[in-house]
Amino acid sequence: MTMPDRPIGIPQSIDHSGVELYPISFTAYEHHPDLKTEEHVQTIAALLAPYGGHISPWQTPAKERNRQAVETRLGTWKKPAVPERSGNTLLYWVGHGTATHLAHYSTPAPVDDGVTPQDIAHAIGSRQVHPAAADNWAIVVLDACYSRDFARNVHRELLSTHSAAGRYLLLSTAAQAPAELGNFTRLLERALTVTFRGQATIGLATLGAQLTPNRFSYRSNETVDDDRHLLVRIAPDAASAVSAPLDQLAEIQAILDQLPTVEKLTSSPRRPAPNWANSPGISTGAPSNETAFCAG
Repeated sequence: MTMPDRPIGIPQSIDHSGVELYPISFTAYEHHPDLKTEEHVQTIAALLAPYGGHISPWQTPAKERNRQAVETRLGTWKKPAVPERSGNTLLYWVGHGTATHLAHYSTPAPVDDGVTPQDIAHAIGSRQVHPAAADNWAIVVLDACYSRDFARNVHRELLSTHSAAGRYLLLSTAAQAPAELGNFTRLLERALTVTFRGQATIGLATLGAQLTPNRFSYRSNETVDDDRHLLVRIAPDAASAVSAPLDQLAEIQAILDQLPTVEKLTSSPRRPAPNWANSPGISTGAPSNETAFCAG
């Protein structure tokens, strides 16, 4: 059995081509503690899979992700000219950082050098005015310590030097405090498997609001339109067909989302969710909470 050409109930005018996950993640550092970031990248990829999510892996070895490698990676992302690079995108930057710089592998301690808000703003601005990204949206997540102030500076730079750029969300994971690996992943999981369960489409601004409580900052310009800029589910949402507590439905959906497409299409529950309390090995897939990470 194959998936339909267009998800049921989605108008022809709505783009349902999916979303690219574009990680810029750091697991190793020359002058700072290493981080377990890869598991979070993989979890986000799994959460986006029912929405046509596909990952563009960073093939550069962890200990070669220096300034030049970052420039190359950002340079590729901001030029969506080839088919596999076009479409909607979620750039996920995760690693050490401060209010003024994001660290790469070779960034010295303390982090007073590295990738600047101007670098990130230039990448976003260049991509969003590129003809190949005509009506596509971009979510940029900065998962690093003190990233709220960094994101604010990115936004200021966008407004001052890339004012023509639109259709983007800019999210950060920490205010005046260290970030905790896993916070963004858990918020995304709850949004997609609980808050918006059963919905064929999720407006971009509405999604952003769900991902930005408390310390998370949220920046959007006026060109984001919830009627046109959508996250579209292309795999069946089996959990919406049953009646059960939200937590149980989230578990069911997370398990089903790991199945191949054919199995998903033949696995629609007809009765309330079972009690998983005594079942070993059942997990929604989100990495466990980790201690705050920061590089001084």
